[in-house]
Amino acid sequence: MEVCRELQSAFSLPAFTFDSENHWEYGYSKNPEMGINVTKTEDSRTIETWIAGCPPRVNFQVILTASEEPPNFQSQLAKILGTTVVRYA
Repeated sequence: MEVCRELQSAFSLPAFTFDSENHWEYGYSKNPEMGINVTKTEDSRTIETWIAGCPPRVNFQVILTASEEPPNFQSQLAKILGTTVVRYA
């Protein structure tokens, strides 16, 4: 996924590990400071069926695992994805 390559470069991550299921693909990478999991689905409804409170009509989910959010993470992610980023928990 191009998004993963751009995240890898932006946050000095090692190469992502990839896998896929029937209608989605995902990648994961981590360094000592943080881990990022990216899921991309074929449609814009699948992710909202997985997680209550998820914004509607999305086809990417990015999970950041870190003791603190890297500076400008949300704006860098928005630039990489080419869209507005909506934070949810």
